[in-house]
Formats: sequence, structure tokens, C-alpha cells
Amino acid sequence: MPVFSGNPFSFASAADLAMPQISSSYDYTGIIVSVSIAIFASFCAFEMARRREQGRYWVTLGALMLGLGIWAMHFIGMSSFRLNCGVAYEPWLTLVSALPGVAAASIALRAIASRRIGYVRLLLAGVVMGCGVGLMHYMGMAAFQFQGRLLYEPGEFVFSLLAAVLSATLALLLNRRIAHGRLRRIPYLASLAAAVVMGLAISSMHYIAMGAARFLPLDGVQITSSINQTTLGLLASFATLMLLSFGLLFVFLYSKTLSARKRYESILSTTQQGFVLIDDTGHIVQTNVAMVGLLKQSSDQIIGKRLGDVLDQSVQDAHGAYQLQANLRCADGSLLPCMAYVNTFVDSSDGRQVSFALFSDISKRVAAEALAHAREQQFRALLNSTPDPMVISAADGCIVMVNLQAVAFFGYAHEAFIGQPVEMLIPAAGHQQFRQDYLQGADAPHRQREHAVCPHQRRARNSRRSKPEPY
Repeated sequence: MPVFSGNPFSFASAADLAMPQISSSYDYTGIIVSVSIAIFASFCAFEMARRREQGRYWVTLGALMLGLGIWAMHFIGMSSFRLNCGVAYEPWLTLVSALPGVAAASIALRAIASRRIGYVRLLLAGVVMGCGVGLMHYMGMAAFQFQGRLLYEPGEFVFSLLAAVLSATLALLLNRRIAHGRLRRIPYLASLAAAVVMGLAISSMHYIAMGAARFLPLDGVQITSSINQTTLGLLASFATLMLLSFGLLFVFLYSKTLSARKRYESILSTTQQGFVLIDDTGHIVQTNVAMVGLLKQSSDQIIGKRLGDVLDQSVQDAHGAYQLQANLRCADGSLLPCMAYVNTFVDSSDGRQVSFALFSDISKRVAAEALAHAREQQFRALLNSTPDPMVISAADGCIVMVNLQAVAFFGYAHEAFIGQPVEMLIPAAGHQQFRQDYLQGADAPHRQREHAVCPHQRRARNSRRSKPEPY
């Protein structure tokens, strides 16, 4: 009578453990291949999760990569397992067993891809990941049919789950620590280190669980499934080939993207302007060395702030195309005058609105302007302290400054002088001769290019008695 392999979660009693088992062995080449597949799939998944800012679909692809990698690792390991009896696999359960790994990988990768995640949430993600690996394994074992019954030693069964949970949690914590620590600038390091731990977590869970399995002979059992050991090996090999092809393609394309990113970061690191990249939520997600120097803060202190947090004035919207003069709030409490140039673009990968801002240090210009203004005020004070009316014109003969005595003497408002030709204060008959004399004086190398006119020396016409003729 056809009989299925039995309840995969049945535990062996002391009497069962004392019974003779069906002899088994391993092809160690298959073990090495299965562990390598688990590590490679984990590496690709972690790298894809890092690209979440370039598109949310990367996390989904990473979950598929890791989930199918767990599945492929399990069945490559099973194809290397030799049991001294007839063996087959139930088709639908074999395929469905991939789902727990994909679901658990999706939760874990979304957790580590998040910019803000606490250790509690990270620990929960590790528990989910470990349980997902365990559920995938025992579902896969439920699809395993052989001429006997399958039982588990309780202690080793629990230990296999604990090993999966602890190792998966360690992998997530390691990835997070390296990705946000001093070693984050080393390409692939966070993903590679976490992938080794995660791959070993998946593999150790599988082989510990296989050690907990007891394959007891049972008379009268017939194999009805159409998937035998050879078919499973071909199916697992095809899945592995697809994983390798997609993974290698991803690594190749990402390496080219990384090279372009390095050039982009090199440009940002050498420019004298401060730079910040602002995401669609208004938070700074990237900065450069010049900005660190301007604010006197580390990049970690700058990232996560809003644009208005680093300026001494509120900014209604960090997005848009505009420029403004403002002061940067430095870490020591000082204010640094700067000119900010803000622009916005749409990220073609996910359609999100992203902005960037460039900051130029204008403290020297502001200081020079303040000094020039102070000197101008001193000169005006000196000019106004003289008892005589004074009119100062530029090289083109237009009035640029007058003192209070000139305003009182001529009777014009101060604004009426500025920008007007100095001939407005000279009788019309003398305009041509005055202009010639002035230009000759302006061209002479030993004379200044500015010309002061003392109206009391030209009293031919007093503006108090009559208005000057227009020039």
C-alpha cells in the first residue's frame, strides 16, 4: 500500500532511537557547492538591499535571490545525500517550500535596508529569518519520500532552529554594524561579511537538522512521486544556474555603477563647495568633505538633518530651484556666511523628487564689504564735517557723492544729485569748456580720475537764486 514518508515533525522516542536506521552517506562535493550557493545568494541579496534608495524593487529582488538561494542550498544538499533505499520528492510541496524562505528574507532585508532601525527590530528580523530558514527546511523534508518513516531527535531539532535564529541575527547585526561604522567605505565588505555568516547559518541549520533526522525502515512502503533523486538534482542545478547567472550579472552591472559612483564622489570630495543631497522627505542623505569642513561636523552628524537645521533661517521647502544668502550654523556655535544654490530633479529609477544644494563660503567677501562700508561711512562723516560744499564725481563726470553742505548750498535733495552730470551745477555757457578741461585732467597720469568741484569757487550762478539750466 502506498505510504507517504510520515509526519516530518514527529519526534523519536527512546525506543525509536534504539532501533537500527537506514544507512546513509554524503557526497562532500555537493556539501561544498551547497554552502557556496548559500553564501553567494546571501551576498547578492545584501547588496541588492543596499540599493533600496535607487528603487524599492531591489529589496524584492533581493528577497527572491535569498529565498531561492536557501531553497537551492537545501535541495543541492539533499541531492548529495545518499540513503540506502528508494527516494523521491512530492512535486508541489517541493516547489511551495521555497515560499517561507522568500517571505522571511523579504522581512529581514527590509529591516536592514531601513535607515532608522533599532536593535529590537533588528533582533526580531533575525528571529523571523532563522524561523523562515527552519520552516523551509522542514517543509522540504516533508516532501521527502523514502521507504521508511522520518522521525526527529527532539534536542537536535530545537538546536537546529536555535542555530538558524542566532546565526541569522548575527548576520543582520554584522551587516548593520559595518554598513554604519568606520569600515563602510570599503566596497562590498558589509555584504560579504554578513553573507558568510548568513550562508553558514543556512547551511548549519540544514546539516544540523539532517543530523537530527532518524530514517527508520518500514516494510510495505512504496514510492509514488515522479521526482526522483536525479530529477531533483537537475531541478536544483537549473535553479542554481539561474541564481548564478542573475547574481553575476547583478555584480557586474553594480561594479560599473560603483565605478561611476566613485568618480562622482571623487568630484564631490575635491570641490571647494559644500554639497548636500536631500531626499523626498526633506532630510539630508549625503554630504561631502567640503560641507563637513564648513559646518565643522562629521558627516554622520549632518546626515538626517533638514536643510533648515543647518541654516540660521527657516526654509519653507528644501525642494525647488532657488538661491539664497544665509549663515551656516557651525558646530562651535559660530555663523558662517554662505551662498546656497538649491536645485531639484526627479530620480528616474523610482520617480521620487530629490534635491541638492551647493554652499559657497562668502565670509571673506562679506568681511570685505563690511570693511568697505565702514570706510565709506568714515569718509562720509569726514566729508560732512568740512564747512565747504563738496561734490564728488566719477571719471565719466557723473556725481557719485555730495556732502550735507552741498545739499544745503544748492537746494537739491540728495537723491537729485546722484548719477547726474556735474555740469548741472555749471552755467550752460561753460559746459563745453568745463567738459574739455575735465577730460584733459582725467587723462593726465599725475591727476586722480575722480574730480571734486567746489561750488563756492564757481559762483557765477547760485542755485539758491535760480535753477541751473539742463545739460
